[in-house]
Amino acid sequence: MSGAVSDTASDSWGTVGAVTEDQLTLPGASPRRAARRVRGGVPAPLAESSPVARVALMVALPHLDRLFDYAVPAVLADRALPGTRVRVRLAGRLVDGFVIERVDSSEHDLAPLASVHGPPVLTPAVVDLCRSVAERYAGTLADVLRFAVPPRHARVEAAAERAKARRAGAGGAINGDLSPSALVSPAALASPSPPTQPAAPSPASPEGWARYRGGRDLLVGLADGSHTQRSLWVASPGEVVGDRIAELVAAVHQSGRGAIVVVPDAADVERIAPALAAGGARPARLTAALGPEARYRSFLRVLAGDAPVVVGTRAAVFAPVPDLGLIVVWDDGDDSLVEPQAPGWHAREVAAMRSAATGAALVIGGAAVSLESARMVETGWLGPVQLERAQVRACMPLVRAAVDVGHASDPSAGTRLPAPVVATLRQCAQVGPVLVSVPRAGYLPALACQTCRERARCPMCSADLAASHADRVPSCGRHGPVPEWRCPICSGSDLRAVVIGVRRTAEEFGRALPGLMVITSTGQRVATNALGPRQLVVATPGAEPDPGPDGYAALVILDAEAALTRPGLRVAEEVLRRWLSVAARVRPAAQGGQVMVVGDPGLREVQALVRWDPLGHARRELAERRALHLPPAVRSALITGPAMASGELVDRVCEVLGPRLLRCSGPAPAERDDVTWLLAVALVDGAALSAAIRAQQVARSARRAAPVTVRIDPIRLP
Repeated sequence: MSGAVSDTASDSWGTVGAVTEDQLTLPGASPRRAARRVRGGVPAPLAESSPVARVALMVALPHLDRLFDYAVPAVLADRALPGTRVRVRLAGRLVDGFVIERVDSSEHDLAPLASVHGPPVLTPAVVDLCRSVAERYAGTLADVLRFAVPPRHARVEAAAERAKARRAGAGGAINGDLSPSALVSPAALASPSPPTQPAAPSPASPEGWARYRGGRDLLVGLADGSHTQRSLWVASPGEVVGDRIAELVAAVHQSGRGAIVVVPDAADVERIAPALAAGGARPARLTAALGPEARYRSFLRVLAGDAPVVVGTRAAVFAPVPDLGLIVVWDDGDDSLVEPQAPGWHAREVAAMRSAATGAALVIGGAAVSLESARMVETGWLGPVQLERAQVRACMPLVRAAVDVGHASDPSAGTRLPAPVVATLRQCAQVGPVLVSVPRAGYLPALACQTCRERARCPMCSADLAASHADRVPSCGRHGPVPEWRCPICSGSDLRAVVIGVRRTAEEFGRALPGLMVITSTGQRVATNALGPRQLVVATPGAEPDPGPDGYAALVILDAEAALTRPGLRVAEEVLRRWLSVAARVRPAAQGGQVMVVGDPGLREVQALVRWDPLGHARRELAERRALHLPPAVRSALITGPAMASGELVDRVCEVLGPRLLRCSGPAPAERDDVTWLLAVALVDGAALSAAIRAQQVARSARRAAPVTVRIDPIRLP
């Protein structure tokens, strides 16, 4: 569907690449009629071929989520190619957009393109993918395109212009060429010769994958390329992840195709990229941590086909790799793979959509198994690739549960560690570094009344109170110390700790194990020390430093029950994922590696860790969700906004879907100003749910109704 734009531009011409005449008229029968009025009365000729550009505007308004027709002046005809950035006038102001296609005619009076910027950067395949993602998540195309194409960086293009001029002097370039292949790294720009093609990776060694059930067939299928491989890779404990992924990439390279590796964060990119480079892949990194200039240069390398292998964070799933043959998504349960901004897509789901559309192979891997991946295994869309039980037991550490006999929430009682935990750490620290995992940072990050156990909250903002020092004075992160706190339930003034943080835990270990060096590591300050024997690391989940190739000698997981009793539908899944991820870095039991979980041995997650059965745990959890009609066993939508506006949207959607709705829950509209609704339908009705919500959002946007936030298949539920 396309729309028409007719507006008035400036009276003066800009520099090369800009058109500012008032208006061009292009009736369908005569697409090349001259402008009604241009500067000095001189007609502005239009492009000889395909004088109409259909433009996707970078405007995140649902009722403008369509293609708009603009006239292509002759001066811009060679630059306004499909996929290029342009600026156009809309409602009296300049807005950005992308040329999606060029056509011969339009039925409307058209305004001209105002300017064209840079080379084509958007491929038809990526446009189709972005449109599908927008439809699935009830968003707009503009919301997705801003992640698929990084911001333009003029310095990179200017460097390419200088390189082009040097090559033109040597007879190696055509004047005016600004193709993506010219936009390469500074090292290539310094050389007058064109960049050489990357060396082909060496053939994949089957030894690493031969251990897995289905692993050898996966490699053969990737190398053959005759049929699409879609697999769930349950990584073994102690697996060298980078090497296994490099083998997958090398296998698909044998069939002459490219690959994309998507990981949760930049640290994972730096761990995996060297393994890919060791095989000769010369991967292009695509992360926000690179900075705008390096990221744009790397993106253009991929677009030009100079880098057939990409490794990056969540937005790398849109990378324009030519002839894509493989997408690898590592640790898909990590919420870093979810885009927090609208429309809230998940890199795993985008990878699955791209695999289905292009026939590229898909491998979703991790030490843990997300419920969404388990659902795809049950439906047969993914095939499990994992070790036999005997092999798992051979390479996993010894995992035991220890009962917390001391009260973990009373600092005055001394150490909260069971004697076997202290003995295990003392013994294992003699041969290698040991790790203690604590669920929270700080000193005493959560407090409660000593008498009635009511959570201690700030009397002004109701935020949780914490103690940052041994004096145990409660304080609010916003309003500071609250020395005169009293419990609103029993009027008590004595406090107890609900959870003990990293700093307090480090103090306890310093007293219990005086011969060890204690190192703290949190998300705000991750330890980078080279670890060795007689070193003990106290870290929060996700901030564990690299133990080196030998791994940790022992791991202790403290406050297991406190971590599992937090509110949230996905808490248990997330906690087990973090436990498995860090326990996988502990040495095998044959080398003395031990894992001790301080908590109730009967907890389901503790038992899953003891057995090292992530897929079995995910399947059981998914069965319970299916019985209760809860995500991800169903498709869901979280709708948040003013009571009247969100209630109206929900009513309209319910009218469309009718009996297909499995759940429609939310507070009464008059309860408060902002309310949240949860809608759920069967998996087969997911497309209908997204389409119904998207249609209502378009109608509401057209009449300027109050905005309502929509999240399809959200990770977090209230």
